[in-house]
Amino acid sequence: MRLKPLITLAAGSALVAASMALPMGLSASAAAQSAHNQVSFRDMTQAPWATEDVAQLAAQGIIRGVGNGLFAPNAPLTRDEALALIVRALGAGQSGQGVTLQFTDDANIPAWATRDLEVAVAMGILPNSGTLNPTGAATRQQVIVWLIAAMGLNAQAASTSTADLSGFTDANQISPSAMGAMALAVQLGLLKGTSATTISPNGTITRAQMAAMLARGQRRFGAPPSSTSSALVVGTVSSVAAATGTSNGEATIGTVTVTEADGTIAIIPVASSALVYENNQSVALSTLTQGDQVAVAEDALGNAILIAVETSQSVTTSSNNGNEVENQNENQNGQESEGQEQEQQAVEGTVSAISSTSLTLTLQGDNSQGDDGQGQTVTGQTYGSTVTGQTYTYTLAPDVAAIFHGTAIPVSSVTVGSKVNVHLDSSNQVSLIIVQKEQASISGTITAIGEDSKVLVQEADGTEVAVKTGDHTTITDPSGNPLQANQLAVGDVVNVSGTMGEEGLGASTIQVTTMVQGSSTSSGDQSGGSSDN
Repeated sequence: MRLKPLITLAAGSALVAASMALPMGLSASAAAQSAHNQVSFRDMTQAPWATEDVAQLAAQGIIRGVGNGLFAPNAPLTRDEALALIVRALGAGQSGQGVTLQFTDDANIPAWATRDLEVAVAMGILPNSGTLNPTGAATRQQVIVWLIAAMGLNAQAASTSTADLSGFTDANQISPSAMGAMALAVQLGLLKGTSATTISPNGTITRAQMAAMLARGQRRFGAPPSSTSSALVVGTVSSVAAATGTSNGEATIGTVTVTEADGTIAIIPVASSALVYENNQSVALSTLTQGDQVAVAEDALGNAILIAVETSQSVTTSSNNGNEVENQNENQNGQESEGQEQEQQAVEGTVSAISSTSLTLTLQGDNSQGDDGQGQTVTGQTYGSTVTGQTYTYTLAPDVAAIFHGTAIPVSSVTVGSKVNVHLDSSNQVSLIIVQKEQASISGTITAIGEDSKVLVQEADGTEVAVKTGDHTTITDPSGNPLQANQLAVGDVVNVSGTMGEEGLGASTIQVTTMVQGSSTSSGDQSGGSSDN
């Protein structure tokens, strides 16, 4: 419930709870069903510095896990994913109505991202022109530019001194057009270095880093002007009362009273299942004290489900080398720094063997180290610098996770031949497998044929799979004779093997097991006639 400042309540007056804005994409009924968003994930041990930040965003439904109790904190974000998260965190109530996307590569924008990108254009985050490269990797400096624009701080960024970047040895890698936004983000505490002396402007942003930037903005500066969400209350703890009871039919363990920046007093029941985080550690409600700076996420019933504590009472923005003191301290003691996840390394390759305990990859890269690298360790390897043609076997970490198209999958379902991006922890054990293209086989009936070398195959359970053919595809008829792609016909029954990716199944082989009568010559290609029995 909210009490506006200077309002005196007569005895017996009823307090009316403010309505809670729904996360984008959720109907009222859906929000009620998801009153308790998952806020803790079993793989946050891979990025413990961001536990509190991820919980805060997850409690609001802004960012979600990939399934199976996993968050995949060190998975990289694409540009469309990063933009969608900014819009959902900062653009509640904003509409992209009337916006028609006019990027030169509109065809590459996934259907799920269209609405968010329209809102991003309407908010002034993106210019509605040029090349978007939606599925390309999102860099840290690009995300900061978008974030500053979403918060309406472009003018302030343009006039911000870059002195706060002087302590970072890689500041010269920041694009001139992003320099002001990066400096302002550091000054405001939105952005921290990946170590005490590096800021990694061109590094691919991870899910944990993204959550940290958005959560910091919410905790320190409240909801920005573009947001109408009241799902998060940011302010100072006035009092805490511990007592069991119920609120809107939900079991509670007490209340927390928070005074917001504008003087509004929020008296919030605390759900019995609520989590309280301080310094990325779960603590008891009783540890809260008057004066604590907190962000309280409410569920659909108006009860606190997550309380994130800011331990510092103020932000100091000066130091001997120009970087904020808080940033230095946190980088030294490991709290809220972005650096720890950088210990994770990543390699790309093709799965040549996998078991319950190990994964063998044939790596891909620039071949700069030649064949003499056979058998060497992978210490220090990062994206794009692995050795071509080398095979390595890695031990799977006990909490290893796998994701495919943003969804958690069993590690046992990763198949030989799949193209993967593998993250290694500080012990060079596999902590995360991101399947980019998965080796797959399907059987079914061709239901449609397109002009772009694609056919649509319907499996026995009704699932339809887009199948892409190309010069690499071997197609045979029931007798094993070769066919051309233009000799396939609607109604043909086929077995297809290939690599599953975002655009469907890239076929390496298509075997026609039952052919529509005369389909091999239906295209007018006489070369196929002799092979038709």
